[in-house]
Amino acid sequence: MQFCKDLKVGDRVDARDSSPNVLYKPRWMEAVVTGIEPGAVTVSYHSWDDRWDETILLDSGRLAPSFSRVRNWRSTLFQGHWVEVRRGTKWYRARIIGIDGESVFVETLETKNLPSYEMIVHLHSDDLTHTYMHVGIKPTPIPGSLSI
Repeated sequence: MQFCKDLKVGDRVDARDSSPNVLYKPRWMEAVVTGIEPGAVTVSYHSWDDRWDETILLDSGRLAPSFSRVRNWRSTLFQGHWVEVRRGTKWYRARIIGIDGESVFVETLETKNLPSYEMIVHLHSDDLTHTYMHVGIKPTPIPGSLSI
């Protein structure tokens, strides 16, 4: 596959994680190439700590062009949309209150341990991701209700 042979450090790709955890099945995620070696690349998964970085063989079938396996969720963001943001080491569900170019203004949900707060996050920051990546499990929608 020519796509894999042309990869270089900094390229964005879709990568399927190896997910050794039996509770989760492997899934396609956004990643960036952080290293190259003969027959393989090292990737860093968007919004995940570097302890989850991994080296993937070029012929493994686990690499694909950016947004060919993963939805380009950033292109669909709008005011009122729900996202997840990281503050320190914790992730919170937040609502977008405005977008100005690549700056996303959000307000987090109040939790029992933390009042709601507003913050600005860069559109391509690892501190911003789509819903249900880190915060809880996607709830089963109730017919006729709006879900976050």
